[in-house]
Amino acid sequence: MIKRSDLRDTLMLDFYQIMSNVSTHLGTEDLDALKLTNVVTGNFNPAFAKLDETMKPLYKSGLTEQILHWDNLRDQMVVGLRTHLKAATRNPDNQIATNATKLLEVMDNYGKNLQRKPMREETGIITNLLQDYAKPEYAPLVQSAAAEPYTTKLGEYNSQLENAYNDRTRIQAAIEVGIAKESREAMQKAFSTLVKTINAYAFLEGKEPYQQLANHINQEVKQAMQTVSLRKKSGDTAAPASGGE
Repeated sequence: MIKRSDLRDTLMLDFYQIMSNVSTHLGTEDLDALKLTNVVTGNFNPAFAKLDETMKPLYKSGLTEQILHWDNLRDQMVVGLRTHLKAATRNPDNQIATNATKLLEVMDNYGKNLQRKPMREETGIITNLLQDYAKPEYAPLVQSAAAEPYTTKLGEYNSQLENAYNDRTRIQAAIEVGIAKESREAMQKAFSTLVKTINAYAFLEGKEPYQQLANHINQEVKQAMQTVSLRKKSGDTAAPASGGE
């Protein structure tokens, strides 16, 4: 059912976002029918309320809103670039159409829906894509296909988002002491207990009633661990707060 509950490698804000999403998913389920009322209301919810209170200073900084702002603009530019290139492949000038096709192929090598990738993964992909487009064999093609306004803005938005993310990470590091660490540890334990309870009931009473909730939680955890993997590959040494099973 649920494959992983240990989220100690995630950064504080990512961990908080996962728990917030899980709380939302739990709110759509019939907890009484699933026999999860006690573990949710008596364990998970109090731990999340404490974590939520801890995170308020981070959200009051306004940096989260900035990140969402730049991410939205970046996503619009990603979609705009691909739409522009796709249209250019039908240009009556064969050379322009050929150049646009080559650029589109480079972009699609990273996936056709880059804007749906986890935020940090998208940042890395866009950085690599723009580096590809700056290579001698592709730079003239970008100009020929009139894609430079898109790539310029995409680079600008990507950099602005990364700067805001790094600023938020520094504030995050400042709050990951004392009560913040304690609230995370309590939340991790509550989440692990929730997962074990769901898995136990699914084993005893059948998977079907729990499948939807399990799928949601597995997806949240999967995306979070992809972000962890990307962070490690990029050499980001920001240390997550501890939290046990």
